[in-house]
Amino acid sequence: MSVSPSIFNTQMKWISEHGYTTIDLDTAAEILQGKRAGPVKPIVITFDDNNRSQYELAFPVLKTYGLSATFYLVTNRLKNTSFLTEDDVREMSAAGMSIQSHTITHSTMTALSLAKLDAELRESKATLEALTGKPVLHLCYPSTAQNATVREHAKRAGYTTATIMDPRRATSKDDLYKLPRIMMTDDSNLQKLLP
Repeated sequence: MSVSPSIFNTQMKWISEHGYTTIDLDTAAEILQGKRAGPVKPIVITFDDNNRSQYELAFPVLKTYGLSATFYLVTNRLKNTSFLTEDDVREMSAAGMSIQSHTITHSTMTALSLAKLDAELRESKATLEALTGKPVLHLCYPSTAQNATVREHAKRAGYTTATIMDPRRATSKDDLYKLPRIMMTDDSNLQKLLP
């Protein structure tokens, strides 16, 4: 679930040179629902968990190639300088990166009481919206743990999409609250994974 800096640079260069356009999840959802046409080769790049390397290493590479990405953040880590800081997040948001929710504590959503589930969903959303001044409409379930109850509460909390680890491309047939993502590693072959 990680990529070395040199391989990440190679992957982003490949994406840039092969005609892909990075889009945010608002755009992806509208394309999947048939509400708008998209670029010929749309791609959503995502990161989870607030790792410092996302700011120190990945963010500069994304800027170099004119790419954007979505960063799913755990809000109780924002005061911990071992992770992304609030200043980092504001800078990334201002530069066109999408800041979205990975809950407050990265707890297993399916194991929580409904009150705690709602708090994790709503409070993380509110914290990130206050930090960036932008809507937070997209959720990444910690450890992909979700079920019908979690999905319904995510919808009620105001999210329009949520993602899971499912190594395939999203299609118009996918549930917007179970959008697949392909995990990248140093061994990932973009020519085989992408159309």
